[in-house]
Amino acid sequence: DTIPVEKTLIREGRPAGALVLLIDEVLRRTTATLTNAKQPVPVLVGVDAHPDHLTARFAGPTDLPPVWTCLDGGARQIWRIAVNADLDQAGPLVEDGAPPWPQLVALGRDTAGWRLVNLETIGVATLTGDPLYSHDLARYLTTELAVSPWSRDVEIDCLGICSELPGLAPDRIHFHTEPGAIDSVIAAAVATVDRLAEASTDTLETARVNYAGDDLWDSRVLITATSDSDHLDTLNRLVTEQLGRTATSVILAAPDAKPVGLELRLTAEGRLQVPS
Repeated sequence: DTIPVEKTLIREGRPAGALVLLIDEVLRRTTATLTNAKQPVPVLVGVDAHPDHLTARFAGPTDLPPVWTCLDGGARQIWRIAVNADLDQAGPLVEDGAPPWPQLVALGRDTAGWRLVNLETIGVATLTGDPLYSHDLARYLTTELAVSPWSRDVEIDCLGICSELPGLAPDRIHFHTEPGAIDSVIAAAVATVDRLAEASTDTLETARVNYAGDDLWDSRVLITATSDSDHLDTLNRLVTEQLGRTATSVILAAPDAKPVGLELRLTAEGRLQVPS
């Protein structure tokens, strides 16, 4: 039964692993350059990882080191770097520094390469369509957050789903059966908003890499198969109204629920569609 999976791991595992390490190094080096120049760390929307280049998309205008090429002119939100570029030109490598975008995850692959999105920038996403594939994607996202090098500070709460995964990272993946578990996620999100206001910094990402304040800036992800809960409604409103300031994201893996936030639609053939 597992032979097809083994073949996939053998064929895809090594190049995929090398690509993950490249993305991590490029983003760390670029962030170090911005920090050394006293520039705020921008809000990352996502990364397209092509075999020949990485394309970073930001929520607002930014300026990156010359090794990057701007693709959208004066908007300065879409930047590209070749995979064979001299990474020293991107900036110094701070291997143990705080990752600025810990919730960067891959949704799938198309002609542009692997499509990675920053869940913190999305805030709330709903998996709709085929129930089997929706739950498969939820498990995949949980697993990726548990093993990605930039996700080391992410805490994942699974409500009514992914009960088999906490053993993968027992200190960071937590399985719950009662909606009351959402209260701790809400409390952490509110605390982060308050801390960010006190830090008087431009972005959460800047506070994170500069270690603003006395404590580390934790990141939380709630993945839930339960959508009918006052606790969840409260959390969704908080994350949406304070987008990018809570260090928290929500993934609703309840295919029959009304979509909230970004809709990620799974087809019966296992394809992922993002209508927006």
